Amino acid sequence: HTAVLTDVGEVFLFGYGMSGQLGSGRCESSSVPRLLDTLASQRIVQIVCHGDFSLALTASGDVYSWGNGDDGQLGHGKAVNELLPRMVQGTFGKGIVEIAAGNRHACALTSSGDVYAWGLGEGGRLGLGDSRTQLTPRLLKSLRQVNVIHIACGERHSLALTSEGQVYSWGAGANGRLGHGDELVQSAPRLIQTSGMVSRFVARIAAGGAHSAALTDGGAAWLWGCGDEGQLGHGDVTDAFVPKELTTVAEPIASLALGTRSTYLVTLSGKGLACGCNQSGQLGLGDTINALIPTPVKILGEESSSVEVMQCAA
Repeated sequence: HTAVLTDVGEVFLFGYGMSGQLGSGRCESSSVPRLLDTLASQRIVQIVCHGDFSLALTASGDVYSWGNGDDGQLGHGKAVNELLPRMVQGTFGKGIVEIAAGNRHACALTSSGDVYAWGLGEGGRLGLGDSRTQLTPRLLKSLRQVNVIHIACGERHSLALTSEGQVYSWGAGANGRLGHGDELVQSAPRLIQTSGMVSRFVARIAAGGAHSAALTDGGAAWLWGCGDEGQLGHGDVTDAFVPKELTTVAEPIASLALGTRSTYLVTLSGKGLACGCNQSGQLGLGDTINALIPTPVKILGEESSSVEVMQCAA
């Protein structure tokens, strides 16, 4: 399913909706965008869709969720579906400023830098020190010693970025997606200590299906994890167990986004680039051939030249 957030804070949803993820009150799909009228009185500032559930963040710092709740990913204290948006029940202390969702788990970041997680705990993806599922938000106490400013969720792992430019990761470690040089599960946040990357100031992070990325304030991108479809952009199909700097793009990167097995980049000059799995044409290159290095995206037959941001679904 897909969500559209307007400049006045309205949300429109469409696509598959048989788990209630469209928030209409019914288990039905829609081929046209429909206004999420149950939140019409709220100004939404962020909307997140993942698989069969959705999250919305309001301007006042409240979080609403709906859709599939089988593993507690809705944060309502019970493992049931919700067909309408319902406020997440959590004692956050401060207002929420960012939300993220993975495969059956979710995270929230407060204005004071605290991180909360809930949902399926398998593989340590909640970062609470164990693999137990949580039906309501739980504070990641181990991150209270640092000031977190950004969070990201992959399929089975999560990332946090601090105000000091440091990156922490936790969850499933297969394919090296956590960046610690191994494939071990990390049930609590662990600092990534790759020498080349830690000497730079990381400004943004992103998490895909089984790969991760960091973007420095100087426009350098670092990618690691699963590379079987070329999604790391390094020119091969091998996994990277520690962050590896992207050297296949000649100019600084302004933003990036990760899909399940794909990566999307926007350069400082406004060029849109993509690499990785392209079997359904999801890279927008005009073909269905995987791209092992970031390749210019084509819009209406022309190479893009003034892209501001690219987003995708993991």
